[in-house]
Amino acid sequence: MTYEEIDTLLNEVTWGTICGVLPDGTPYATEVTYLYENNEIISLSHSRGMTGDCIKHCAQICFKVCESSRLSRHFRAASLFGEAVFIEPESAEVTLLWWEKLEIRLKSPDRYQYPKQRCRTKGKIYPVLHLRIQHRTGVTDWSLGDD
Repeated sequence: MTYEEIDTLLNEVTWGTICGVLPDGTPYATEVTYLYENNEIISLSHSRGMTGDCIKHCAQICFKVCESSRLSRHFRAASLFGEAVFIEPESAEVTLLWWEKLEIRLKSPDRYQYPKQRCRTKGKIYPVLHLRIQHRTGVTDWSLGDD
């Protein structure tokens, strides 16, 4: 796939997989919704779970995005490689903005009411995962514009 085709895929698909390695060497993957901006994948994946353990162990990860037709007659997929880091926002209001941006991207207002309510009432700050894309690859047999 070309850079532009991968960019289109990242902007159209809203679901991807964070692929890392746990400290004991076991591969681990987490499916997440994400934002794509400024050559970064941004997710509100939990920093204290197993994904966080992977990133603490080895910040170099792969993020995979795939799409196919129902019977897999057409497909497109991209693998993004880079360094991941959890960044703690300056305030609960900044965390709230990330949740709202994700809702807008998903075209699903109020989808994340529970975490947004925690931000508003308890000042709960969620660290935000940033994957700085260093390299990307993609494969497709699906021309842009195909159904």
